[in-house]
Amino acid sequence: MDALVALFTEALPGKHTREEVAALLTGSVAALERALTADTAPSIEDIIAAEARTGTAKLVRPPSLGLVEHVADDDDLPAVRLGEAFLIEYRTARRGFLFVLQHDAQQAWGAVLFASGEASLRHDAGPVLIPGIKDKRFVPIRERSHPGIHRFMLFVAPEPFPAGITKPARARTYFDWQTLGDLAAHFARQPKHLRELHLLTIRVEGGQDQSR
Repeated sequence: MDALVALFTEALPGKHTREEVAALLTGSVAALERALTADTAPSIEDIIAAEARTGTAKLVRPPSLGLVEHVADDDDLPAVRLGEAFLIEYRTARRGFLFVLQHDAQQAWGAVLFASGEASLRHDAGPVLIPGIKDKRFVPIRERSHPGIHRFMLFVAPEPFPAGITKPARARTYFDWQTLGDLAAHFARQPKHLRELHLLTIRVEGGQDQSR
């Protein structure tokens, strides 16, 4: 299996990790066929590598949560403890429809819903808080199971994100390669001067301070 994964990692168009290739090989034949023929369509990793802006997002510590943000010494990534609550504030330069994608430490992809429960919202240019505020209370993110590196990406597009993307997001299921491909294709179709992609990478460290 390792040799087969290595072979397909080299053969597949775009950039794919070994874990992603293994998932394709053990998944549906249709998904593998789409990956093999996607020579002209950028993958989600291609788009992130080419367009993601860094330095436009930060961890937010609502006073009611009493969070202490710190920086890991080895790689200067913002860090939170396993089970600790946090929000993310992005600064956008364009108005449009928003969608937040997470790539977790287990190499799984999924959406981060807004505080309203929606998978996508329309928003004017400026700061946006993820997940947000509901009924005058902060709605935070918590990673309870998987320490390690997590990436959070905010997509801004002038056209609404289609149901093929928002439906599995609202269902809180992991994204398969078809959904990731649909997201990449939708974003790539948007005019470059009207779209944005923002990236925040954080480290989730094992063990929560139980003194809080």
